[in-house]
Amino acid sequence: MLGTSPVDLVDRAAAIEDLIPHDAAAGLRAAMLPVARDPGLSDALSARVLDRMATPRRRLNFIRHAAGRAASVRTVAAELGESERTFRRRMLSDFGYGYATLVRIQRAANARHLLERGAKPSEAAATAGFADQAHLTREFRRLVGITPAQFAGSSA
Repeated sequence: MLGTSPVDLVDRAAAIEDLIPHDAAAGLRAAMLPVARDPGLSDALSARVLDRMATPRRRLNFIRHAAGRAASVRTVAAELGESERTFRRRMLSDFGYGYATLVRIQRAANARHLLERGAKPSEAAATAGFADQAHLTREFRRLVGITPAQFAGSSA
């Protein structure tokens, strides 16, 4: 995006207009003005981002929790103070797969917990956020290797 290697920019200051198109730079400056004018807002945003990223474990737990509630990539990236592209890249290095896969895994884990507590597969599907029981069965078989009914029968 910047037209140069990030290594070339280390320890250097560059005008944003020299790096991105003028219209994009103007839009970025306009978006940043409210934060620049209100130090309290800037401090609150910084504290929120720093709190979420204080330790790698807290960051990963935050992402897992967000995936469990099926938050969008855009929402999670914004809450972490990252661009969507950076968030997607870090997902691959942190988890070894993308955010959508983590959402699928978390949804299947939620269904598994429900099945362990005696829920019927149709109830687990609806509660865990699957479109229907067939959707749960397909995803569960892909991720766990057996159907929800087989899992429920094995844990009884």
